[in-house]
Amino acid sequence: NGFQDVNRAWREEYFTRQRHFELQDAQEQLLIDTAAVFYQVLRSEASVRVLESSLTLQDERLRDVRGRFAAGVARPLAVSQTEAQIAATQTTLNSARADVVQARSRLALLTNADVEQSPMADNFFPPALPTLESMLDAARRDRSDLHATEQAVEAARQELAVAEYGVL
Repeated sequence: NGFQDVNRAWREEYFTRQRHFELQDAQEQLLIDTAAVFYQVLRSEASVRVLESSLTLQDERLRDVRGRFAAGVARPLAVSQTEAQIAATQTTLNSARADVVQARSRLALLTNADVEQSPMADNFFPPALPTLESMLDAARRDRSDLHATEQAVEAARQELAVAEYGVL
């Protein structure tokens, strides 16, 4: 079949390359998702610490307001408002704790590591940002999704070439 077979072979080669780059892009996306979940765990744990500290302070404030109420210098509304604020903070704290458990569970699934209870730390200090031109050059050179699209375009060109010489 002459050129049809040659063009089919090239088209299949481009399809194969496209799938390779799509797979590489999926792997890169998995790494990005894993990093996002890792930092979500750190944010949620920081929220838990802040809320626990806030709850301690609010408990002291409630004790103070109740003492002033018993002394007759505070209104019952002040006590009720402080109790309501404590209840709202406790609810937010419970939600933050649930977020930590859920995020750690997702991280364990993504990494297949025992991160349910282990301490986590971010010791990453990013380097200085490169210039815009060098970042664009790196994107053109390294981005798998762009390479996959280029291969899809080449496969389509080969398919058109096959169509010119006859039906597949």
